[in-house]
Order: sequence, then structure tokens, then C-alpha cells
Amino acid sequence: MGKVTIEHISRLTGLSRGTISRALNDRSDINQKTKQRVLDACVEVNYVPSHAARSLATGRNYSIALFVDSFCSAFSASVLRGAASPAFDADYVLHPLELGSTAETAVSRLKRFAADRIDAIISAVALDAGAAQVLREMTGQHPVVSCWPVKGLACDVLTPDHAEAGRMAARHVLGSGVSDVVYLHADSDRAGEARRAGFQEVCRERGLDADAATHALVTGAGVGGVDWSSIRPLLERGAAVIAEDDFLAASALVASAECGRLAGRDIAIMGLGNEPFGERIRPSLSTVDLGGEEIGRRAVETVLARIAKKRMDRPQTVHIPPRLLIRESTQSLN
Repeated sequence: MGKVTIEHISRLTGLSRGTISRALNDRSDINQKTKQRVLDACVEVNYVPSHAARSLATGRNYSIALFVDSFCSAFSASVLRGAASPAFDADYVLHPLELGSTAETAVSRLKRFAADRIDAIISAVALDAGAAQVLREMTGQHPVVSCWPVKGLACDVLTPDHAEAGRMAARHVLGSGVSDVVYLHADSDRAGEARRAGFQEVCRERGLDADAATHALVTGAGVGGVDWSSIRPLLERGAAVIAEDDFLAASALVASAECGRLAGRDIAIMGLGNEPFGERIRPSLSTVDLGGEEIGRRAVETVLARIAKKRMDRPQTVHIPPRLLIRESTQSLN
């Protein structure tokens, strides 16, 4: 037999082409017995409906846009991993778009994106006012799930619980009886500010001076492009360190070694974000995973339910819980 078409399925089952099409697209006006009859026939003759045919029959593109800031970002990669499987299972194609590190680049790339070729949008990046305006203009009736609220756009929000990530890191370090702890941050975005607030909340609960324990680092010629001179006395005395991201924590590992303090033996150091390198360096870096894979999976499930009109409720905001990953760099807490 040559290429199998819907006509073959119609002749094999004795059902009309319209009935076959509705059954293959899981329409609610076809009973389950008929659907199963069509599916069994498709298996028998190895019929696979073409993407174009499905699109013509349903008016859908069977594609989902996924916007990220950078393909090098661990969070972006984890959202993409989480989204890939449910999209594939539903026969949808993911179209990742890297928006870049500047507002101008994000606006330019969003304006050039062919929004008429997709059915839904997932945004794993915080958008500034300009990019948010472009997104509002391009959405139309497309369902949108974002990892951050989008100004002026009512959409489902699945966001990492950054404040809880900061609290989780603080509880891990302070739970061992440590009171000499510092939180290091640089130029924070909204996520960093929320993590810092979570850390400070736990400090206050433990009767510690949260402001005194929080140190802003400035750029310089030191390790990781940071001036460590003001922090050096804290590292030398072995104060436990929580850094607002894994990159800053990795720099702290090197800076502490230069002070004669080995992380995991003489000092506890942990980051936030679960960057891939953290598991591979030595000592391996304790950190907090922000739930990107779960966000990606749930984002696809949400937009598919919106597309199919299985969800007609108002957009929801859900904070995805983080996960603590204890590795060698905090072994000294044991």
C-alpha cells in the first residue's frame, strides 16, 4: 500500500471522512467507542495524520512559542526540558526564541516573531515595559503562560518561589546552629531581591541582624570580577556564606580558598539556581533548584487546556516550590 490517507480509514471503517477527522482530533461530539474504532484502524494500516492536514481540519498550528532570555541559562534550559515531553506527547512543536540580554534586543526579536504561526506562548523571562507591550499586541487570542506577571496582560503565571528559595537556603545553614552567616549579592533583579528577602526573613525569625548579615558586592579586579576585599575578613573567620546565585557562590569558593578556607571543611558555602557546573566542580556546590522543569511541564499542560477550552477559568498565579540540593560545599555544617 502507498501513502495511507484518511480515505483508506474511511473505507476500512465505513465511517465518513468528517467522522474520522473528528475522532482523530478527540472531538467531544464523537463517542469513545467510535474513537477507538478509528484509532484501531489507524494502527492496523499505520496511518499517521500529517501536520498540514491536522491544521486544516482544526484551524490550529500545533506549535507553541517558548521565550527565554538565554539558551545558556540553567533556568531557561530546565523550562525547555520540562516543556518538551508534554508538547511532544500532544503532537505540538516547540519554537524557542532567545530574547537576549537587552531590552532593545527583546523588543526587536518579538516584533519579528511570526505570531500567526503559533497557538500559545510560554514566556520564561521577565519582560520590561517595551517588550510587554509587544507581547500584548501579538497575543490576540493565544493563551499565554509567563514565569513573571506581564504588565497589562491577564495570563497564567507559573513562577519560581524565589522568596522560599532564600528561606530554604537560610534554614539549611542556620538549622545546624550556625549564627555567623553572610548573604552575598550584587546587582539584583526582582528574583534576587525576593531571594534576599526570604533569607532576611529567616534571620529575623532566629533573632539575627538580617541587615548586618547581608552584604552587597561591587565589581572589581578580584575573583569573578568582584571586589572581595570587604568580605575577606568574613571568609577568614569562616562565616557561612549564601550567595544569591551559583556564579557568585563559585567565586566565593575560590575567594575563600585564597583565604585558606576550604569550602565543605572549614567554611560552608551555598548558592541558588542549580547551574549545571555546580555538580561538577570540587567541592560540589550546595544550591536550590528553582523548579524550571516543573514550570515547563505545567506551562504546556496549561496552554493545551486553554487551547482545547478545557480550562475556561480566570488566569491563575502559582508559585512553584524550590528544592534544596545538599552537596559537598556545606558538609562542614554536619
